[in-house]
Amino acid sequence: MTPAPRPEPAEPTLLPGAFGFRRHVAAFAGALILGLAVNWGFGARLPIFWPFAAWSVGLAIHFFFASAHDIKEDWVADRADELRQRSYDFDHIRNIQNRIADREDTLVHPTEREPRRKDDA
Repeated sequence: MTPAPRPEPAEPTLLPGAFGFRRHVAAFAGALILGLAVNWGFGARLPIFWPFAAWSVGLAIHFFFASAHDIKEDWVADRADELRQRSYDFDHIRNIQNRIADREDTLVHPTEREPRRKDDA
């Protein structure tokens, strides 16, 4: 029995631009430009730093949620396969094989070790 072919991932049906993130950025940029223009143009010294600092934190949180939901499953599978393939440390494996072949004491069970002479110590 042959396995069923892997279905193509469906395109997201959520809000365009990853949960409205692009609109959020546009609103933030527009409000920031307007706030700076009012402060500079009219000579008003409104305290706009703290509202925009708080809004920046909200925008960052929105970015993290939107980017977490915008990940394609094929991309995740490809990255996982790549990491699995790169994780093999063949030099380490050869080192262990050589140590076993040389019957190094650290890899041989104590009952199978050759007794040491007192002069070797």
